[in-house]
Amino acid sequence: MRWDHEYIRTFVFLHYAAEWALEQAEVSYERTVFPSLFAILASIFTLEAFMNHIGPRYFPKKWDRKDENLAAPQTKLRALLRVLKIDLITVREQYESFHLGLKIRKQLTHGRTHEIIKGNALPRYEGSVVSSTPPEWSRLCEPRTARRVFEAVKDLLERLGEASGEGKYCWGILGGGSGWQTDTAHRKNHKSSNH
Repeated sequence: MRWDHEYIRTFVFLHYAAEWALEQAEVSYERTVFPSLFAILASIFTLEAFMNHIGPRYFPKKWDRKDENLAAPQTKLRALLRVLKIDLITVREQYESFHLGLKIRKQLTHGRTHEIIKGNALPRYEGSVVSSTPPEWSRLCEPRTARRVFEAVKDLLERLGEASGEGKYCWGILGGGSGWQTDTAHRKNHKSSNH
């Protein structure tokens, strides 16, 4: 079958990347920092990409503009929650987990050489951060935090998707589906493919 029209939904690819990385982190016995780090970043990027997918619909002339205070991910999320009538109190835990992921992303983006100094050792690099412990992001890039951020983002995606009319569940784009379907449509398609 030939398609004349195709959507590449960035947020769906990121969602599957985050899920894959999380699976890798949770089955690995060592070096979990890398898949955990990737799962956290991909989760954060997933929600940002979804907000950029629906945001211009609700804020056509204001979206992504610093002068309108709609450029930072936290302000975008709060604005969408407000316009879609999702009370921040009901998603406080998810919002805080998303914020934790953003904090990790910021620490990585602005990361500098971090020297862990024990005893009387002298710092070697000019401008490095000197501490007796590893940087916070490296302690947080572990499977439990990755799961926390992934689940929070997934829940926010479902709530925003349902409230915006996009549908609740993200599925199928990598296998040729439309990428964002309602639960009913997913079950209907699944049943018809089994008969």
